[in-house]
Amino acid sequence: MNAKTACSKRSFRLYPFIFFKMSKAVNTSTNKEQQSGGPKFATDDPRLRDIIIKCKDLEECISYVEKNKGDLIRVVIIGFPFDEGCARNGGREGSKEAPGVFRFHLYKIVNSMGGYLFFFFAKKFLCFPSSPPTKNVIAREATRLSKEVKKSKKGCLHKKKKKKMIGKKVQIFDAGDIDTKLDYDEAHNSLSVTVFKALSNGFIPFVIGGSNDQSYFNALALINVLKKASTEDKSKSSSWGIGVMNIDAHFDVRPQKAGLEHSGSPFRLLLENKDFVDNKGIFSEFAAQGHQCSMEHYDYIKKHNNGANEHAILWLTQVLRQRETLEKIAIREQFVEELKRMRGGKNINTLFISFDIDSIRSSDCPGVSCPSPIGLTSEEAMSICLEAGKCSNVRLMDCSEFNPKAESYLTGRLVSTMFYHFVLGLAQRK
Repeated sequence: MNAKTACSKRSFRLYPFIFFKMSKAVNTSTNKEQQSGGPKFATDDPRLRDIIIKCKDLEECISYVEKNKGDLIRVVIIGFPFDEGCARNGGREGSKEAPGVFRFHLYKIVNSMGGYLFFFFAKKFLCFPSSPPTKNVIAREATRLSKEVKKSKKGCLHKKKKKKMIGKKVQIFDAGDIDTKLDYDEAHNSLSVTVFKALSNGFIPFVIGGSNDQSYFNALALINVLKKASTEDKSKSSSWGIGVMNIDAHFDVRPQKAGLEHSGSPFRLLLENKDFVDNKGIFSEFAAQGHQCSMEHYDYIKKHNNGANEHAILWLTQVLRQRETLEKIAIREQFVEELKRMRGGKNINTLFISFDIDSIRSSDCPGVSCPSPIGLTSEEAMSICLEAGKCSNVRLMDCSEFNPKAESYLTGRLVSTMFYHFVLGLAQRK
């Protein structure tokens, strides 16, 4: 049963609404492609393009924050418009166009309730904003709560009115793309430096690629941030560690080709990174598909366990689907379980979620270099992004392998909606 069908059931039970107010955007971008998103909409039909703070680069985002300080969660979009790594790995080129197409669809997402994005829980399922309530009584309740929220300066209902209601202001920034004039090695370095700066200035980066080789350089930025922090803060232990989850149909632990990185090698580079190994980093493969992963690569991952912080492989069919069928544990719940397991590792308090969308079945996500007839559903992908956003340990997320040349409209809308739900998750952080 999908969320829309479930919402129409008479037995529907309304659970706590969760609101967050988005700050007004200041359109400072000079990139016409970033300002695209279809036709302008009337004021009674606001879109995310009206509230995303568009900047020409990360430095402008940082400058904006310095002038507009506040207790906010800030997420920044960084584009990696390169696909040479995919070509090196024998895949189809085209993912370099992903950041622009992603923005086109993201900016058109409806910003419900005049600046307040909202969603609500039912007993056994989540009704996403993309499937609005059909019951008039629910719609009336949403309108009533929205009016109360607008009266609140904090952008959420006071605890006295709704004890279980929580809210948090979230700002969405768009820092543009890594310069396409750079050669591939320079682009990787520029990406790592940009993500490092974003993390160091309190942003939660969401990197949209581009080929999957970006993920190692995103992880490297996070490693360098933690390494620097442990060196500067003498009051804390010098030991630290991160957890990295690869949501992917493939392991992506192939060796480099002629010493060159490619879309199949990011996590081999990670597992052999000295800082990651020395500080007992933990790695997890989520939704891997057995017919797309070799036994040699399986053995490689197991061989590189970091002591007590054991790496995990959660197969799509042999683990996730079996537990879903036999134990009635949904994919979303299994993802949350794995986040908790990773956080339970020694010195692990920071997580990076890397989402290769070829892990989503091709009927829902055809626009990838290597589509598969089986995989996660679009609803599962969105719920995973929601839970990733809710987890306060997640400081970085990337999305790879969206290939608009293969298919742009359906997949573009899916990826932009995945980001939307990641932001909704951020709004629930305590």
